[in-house]
Amino acid sequence: MKNFKLLVGSMLAAGAMGGASLAHAATTVGGDMIVSATLTSACEVSASGGIAFGSVTALASTGDKAASNATGFTVACSSDMSPKIYSTTTRAMLNGANSLPFELCLGASCSGSNDVPLTQGTAAALSITKDGSMQAVPLSAKILAADFKALPAGAYAQTVTINVDY
Repeated sequence: MKNFKLLVGSMLAAGAMGGASLAHAATTVGGDMIVSATLTSACEVSASGGIAFGSVTALASTGDKAASNATGFTVACSSDMSPKIYSTTTRAMLNGANSLPFELCLGASCSGSNDVPLTQGTAAALSITKDGSMQAVPLSAKILAADFKALPAGAYAQTVTINVDY
């Protein structure tokens, strides 16, 4: 019986060693898995504030008045977009039946050559960094003394819709 116990003990020890060598010779299997995403190109617009001329003295000697909104209009676009800007809004602030024309310009000031186009077909290219982050698009406006000197006092306003095509 004693021998049998020894024999069993020896067999168990040999099995344990054999199992250890099998652990080192394990087989690895694998499979491929696809990870995918579809990026969609786009632009986003955020508008806050407005362009305010403040109080303007309605005299020809006052001269033309300019105002801007340097950071209140922002655009974010994907890298492969070509954003363009336009506005079909009538360029006149109203006070009842009275109308005060204004120029709406792309940039920090109006120069006569940077008017925001009135139609989609003539939309102006936006020069912004296209990295998906919001970029400031400075807009400005100008009212001419010739247009406001004969108007009655009062508050004049217009809601302007800015369109960005991409």
